[in-house]
Amino acid sequence: MPSTRETAQKYIDFIAALKFAEAFEMLASDAKYRIIGKTPLSKTYSRADLLNVLVPALAEFKQPPTLTFQELIVEGNRAVALASGHGISPAGLQYDQPHYAMILRIENGAITGVVEFMDTVEIETQIIGRKFVA
Repeated sequence: MPSTRETAQKYIDFIAALKFAEAFEMLASDAKYRIIGKTPLSKTYSRADLLNVLVPALAEFKQPPTLTFQELIVEGNRAVALASGHGISPAGLQYDQPHYAMILRIENGAITGVVEFMDTVEIETQIIGRKFVA
């Protein structure tokens, strides 16, 4: 059975290579994937939701968000992946996430939970299309 580090590394390698479906297939069938915040995309997704909703949504980007991982921290059955990401949103807007953090829970070689942290203003303005007025 692969170690927590090996499983997490394989997952982030898939994400970095824009192989989102392959990455999400590494999740256990009952895994929960939570995107933080109060945006329309901020909720807890099932593995099926990720494959059926989020993967097609990512395919709508003019340039898919490319993540660059800077660090992988592992402690027991948890891993934290620190990254930044850039792409062009479905609306043709620059999508910049200078700071991502993904907390992975891994059990028996499968990812059982993910919590993803990022700048939710980028989600609201560049993906949802909301305008903030001073």
